[in-house]
Amino acid sequence: MPSAAPRPSRRRCAWLLGCERDDLTAAERSYVERLTAAEPALATASILARRFAALVRGGDASGLDAWIASATESDLSGLATGVARDKAAVAAAITGPWSTSPVEGHINRLKTLKRSMYGRAGYDVLRARMLAA
Repeated sequence: MPSAAPRPSRRRCAWLLGCERDDLTAAERSYVERLTAAEPALATASILARRFAALVRGGDASGLDAWIASATESDLSGLATGVARDKAAVAAAITGPWSTSPVEGHINRLKTLKRSMYGRAGYDVLRARMLAA
């Protein structure tokens, strides 16, 4: 008797719900379809999350007002309220040519390194290891 596949974690489910259907394997697509059939609010949240990601990646903030209106009536109302509160900044982030992603990656790497050495070495060793990494 074949064993059942392990149930995905919450994080993995969120990732699956945010992916485009074409990017999923047949098994993942089947799981997402069963999940959204069992809970229609997840299907709505999934569609809205993908629409927001497309807005951000597309660099065109013209659909932001429509997304806020749709998301306000869903389980993503908290996110929609926050985006609406600072709509000018969100629109600027979508349309602007700048990104802090490379800097955030370096900060994350350095903080991880610092945490791994916490209490084990002095500043000189930590500095040398950060510069070497």
